[in-house]
Amino acid sequence: MNFLAASIESLGAKVVGWFTVGYGMFAFLAQAGLLLLEPATWNRATFDVVVKQIYFTAVQILHVFLGYALVISWLIITIILSTARDFGLTEFASEMTIRVLVLELLPFLTALFVALRSGSAINTEVALMQVNNELDALEHCKVPPMQFEFLPRLIGGVVSVVTLAGLAGLLALLMGYLAIYGMNL
Repeated sequence: MNFLAASIESLGAKVVGWFTVGYGMFAFLAQAGLLLLEPATWNRATFDVVVKQIYFTAVQILHVFLGYALVISWLIITIILSTARDFGLTEFASEMTIRVLVLELLPFLTALFVALRSGSAINTEVALMQVNNELDALEHCKVPPMQFEFLPRLIGGVVSVVTLAGLAGLLALLMGYLAIYGMNL
């Protein structure tokens, strides 16, 4: 009986922990969404942090990311074309390439790539700011850290993911066209 009570208590603690984390993420995103609507958010300091975040998140890794997208696209296009030829469905190869690669796989892999590459750097930077009491100093000076530190990084990350996914999609479409139709324009 004691084992059963301990198991239920452990399970309950895990569920409460999950809800606490989920509530924290929801509260952060809700606060960020509300700050996006405030005119005071959109000033030169916020814009500068957004531009720097886009530079660090998208521009610095552009050549590596395009190489990554090129290899993934080539691999998937080759698989789609060979499978379509095997089943006599070559007329559907271009549509399949767009549906699978451009609309599904590349945006997901782009978000994963940016999150893995830039997420740890942003977390480290914010942790160092917390250790050095920079966030407390901002609050003491009546500067909201959410508005001038977190929100611009969130906006920059979203803009970077959308831009990189668009570039990867264009690259995949070009490669798909060349693979299906060749150099005939």
